[in-house]
Amino acid sequence: MVIVKKIKVFLGILLAVAFFMPVCNAFTDMDSNHWAYKTVNLMTEKGILSGFTDGSFRPDNYISREQFATILSKTVEYANIELPINTENSWNFKDCIDVDNSRWSYEYIQKAFNVMGKSEGKNNGCYFEPDALMSREEVAKIMVNAKGLGKEEPDYSLLNKFSDKQAIGSNYEKYVAIAVKNGIMSGNANGTFEPKKNLTRAQIASLMSKLLDDGKNFKADAISEKYVKIYNFSDGLAKVQNNNGKWGYINAEFREVIPCVYDEVKYFSEGVARVKRNEKWGYINKDGKEIVPCIYDDDDLGDYSEGLIGLKQGTKWGFINEKGQNIALFIYDDADKFSEGMAKVENNEKYGYINAEGQEIIPCIYDNAYNFSEGMAMIKKGDKWGYINTEGKEIIPCEYDSVISYLEGMIMIKNLDMDYIDTEIKEGSMYDYIYSFSEGMAMVRKGEKCGYINTEGKEIIPCVYDNVHNFSEGIAKVKKGEKWGCINIEGKEIIPCVYEDYNIGDCLGGLIAVKKEGKWGQLDKMGKEVIPCMYDSMDIFSEGLARVEKDRKWGYINTKGEEVIPLIYYMVGNFSNGIALAINSENKAGLIDKMGKEVIPCVYDCALDENTDEVYLYLKRSW
Repeated sequence: MVIVKKIKVFLGILLAVAFFMPVCNAFTDMDSNHWAYKTVNLMTEKGILSGFTDGSFRPDNYISREQFATILSKTVEYANIELPINTENSWNFKDCIDVDNSRWSYEYIQKAFNVMGKSEGKNNGCYFEPDALMSREEVAKIMVNAKGLGKEEPDYSLLNKFSDKQAIGSNYEKYVAIAVKNGIMSGNANGTFEPKKNLTRAQIASLMSKLLDDGKNFKADAISEKYVKIYNFSDGLAKVQNNNGKWGYINAEFREVIPCVYDEVKYFSEGVARVKRNEKWGYINKDGKEIVPCIYDDDDLGDYSEGLIGLKQGTKWGFINEKGQNIALFIYDDADKFSEGMAKVENNEKYGYINAEGQEIIPCIYDNAYNFSEGMAMIKKGDKWGYINTEGKEIIPCEYDSVISYLEGMIMIKNLDMDYIDTEIKEGSMYDYIYSFSEGMAMVRKGEKCGYINTEGKEIIPCVYDNVHNFSEGIAKVKKGEKWGCINIEGKEIIPCVYEDYNIGDCLGGLIAVKKEGKWGQLDKMGKEVIPCMYDSMDIFSEGLARVEKDRKWGYINTKGEEVIPLIYYMVGNFSNGIALAINSENKAGLIDKMGKEVIPCVYDCALDENTDEVYLYLKRSW
């Protein structure tokens, strides 16, 4: 029995050596036309898979449970993934009857047991059955659990496309549906799933490569091998520069969604981005389609707004839509971007407006003009100002020396001692200055004191303050003497005027930052402290998190004041699309997600773009 056991151990080790021999650049039984060629080579390059001593890979060989456990363990170890605990697995690895510590795969099975569990082929105890082959439905369940998707609601209708769906075991239906939904597995070209069919080595390589995509180490390796620079995310995409100096875009999963073929690129906004190729500029959408070909000089290409782009042909400007169709003739000396369906245009030093169909609905007769806001635009005739509506009617005639902004249905104009509020002119106004409206209230100044009026011109909050700010979320910052506090829309001081100006912030997201005894915290709209004043520095909330500093270490808190990402970094940035820049104590930079995971490890340098003043990650290690 001892001799037999030693022989089995030897054969197991020999099998392991054959299965995981050193990486080969090519296999004798797989050429570049094989469907799994690239994936198998990727996995062998990472040391996860190998061929046999005769130079073959044997892609069609079936795989056993212990071989699967080994590949799974190697994959998650390389990718730095922590396997979730399968709560449906009521057995512990120590209960396994047929796996002891002398087996060559012992440690791999132990690591994978949480998601693999015992073999379902035996019900009279905890058997792993290491030599048993793996079926497609069994692998579907394991992969779903390995990716942490086991609690996801399945869409069973996805199984209707398989003609053999009735063959899927009742214990596996849920997992097959989830696997199909998430692109982990799919059916065959003939419309079957073949749930009982055993998986091959090539198929396992393909499945495990999808786990690699979840791993931060693999992402970091793939990113750093391919790119030199990565910038902040905007509109869901980040611009990147590859090793050849070309620019493209990656998404939040760090997949290159727009190839690096451009000489220069700008941030995405409203679903489009300005790009440069062969010294000429154009626009692309998020699908990478050039909606405006790269044939224009920088000065001949306008900004994108409301689905329309200004273009210059020769000496004249016109507009095209995002489908590349002309909507305005190229007859204007200059053109501004669209705002509220209207664009300002110029001809012979006179200004007018066109609509989104390219029709000049307000002729070019004005000496100066501004973009529309809330259906009104400020215009000038000679040296006098007024306002027009979108139909071109002068709602406020051009008779005034100055006109202040139009906001929330209110216009403030000045002509000697006359103030204009809404549609009534009030001569001999009691106010020295009326500011813009915000949330139905306008700041006013009377002598050296400030207060607020409503949209009817009624003084709601008396002019008793030495300075005031606009209302934000029903709260305004006010000053008495040399100290600042906050009032609500009713004029009640919810935060007494006891703070220095730089020690209290405006209301953002229902919270007000305050500094007390040298430390920052947050108060709510009632003045109640919700985040204790314990931080040396505190920024505004961005995507539900605020960066904070204590003892020269930075991290993040949520709106409840909970430190969701520990204060361990030398510096961190604000989150954008769930990703933020982080710099560790060794002054090395990387990217973290909102769970605090370093999706790009902090082993790189960061730098400031001298042309744009943007901070970027330099993805070439300096050691």
